[in-house]
Amino acid sequence: MATTTRQIAKFLDNHHWKYIVDEDNFRVLTSVEADNVEQFVIVIQLHEDGKFLQLYAPRLLGDVQENQHQESIFRRLLALSWNTKMLQWESDLIDGEVRAVIEFPLGDAPLTQKQFNHCLSSLIHLVEQVAMPRIKAVMATGIDPGERELGERMLLMLQEIVPEGVLELLESALTARPSQGRLASI
Repeated sequence: MATTTRQIAKFLDNHHWKYIVDEDNFRVLTSVEADNVEQFVIVIQLHEDGKFLQLYAPRLLGDVQENQHQESIFRRLLALSWNTKMLQWESDLIDGEVRAVIEFPLGDAPLTQKQFNHCLSSLIHLVEQVAMPRIKAVMATGIDPGERELGERMLLMLQEIVPEGVLELLESALTARPSQGRLASI
């Protein structure tokens, strides 16, 4: 059984959301208030006669192609895709759009309210709370604050398993390196 825009609208009605149904394009448009996204629009798009569901937040970032930290931004987006369930990042090389997307194949199974709620809440949470604060920092500085946190966690894990004094030796060796203490880029 295929999913319809009418069914999506019913799911949103159950939570008293405001939305616009675009029957001609098989999609429903809505939005949410957010601290880290200026205009958090969400498109709920049906494909393949309702057998494939796509939720996406279009135009999340300004013109990344003009940003001096473009490479770092795209590396971070790929890392976020790797580290989160369901959420992917897409970039249109023609117009520069960067968007977050969750795709959900339905095939012959009907979409349930629980599945829809999970996809919608995941998209909102992952974009607003996880991704955008980090991406904004990378856009401004080229440095991901999450990378620093990961390094600290790794050091704490190492501290528990390596013999005493080894971390100090590593710190000494890294400080003495000509690349100013940084590991070679992978």
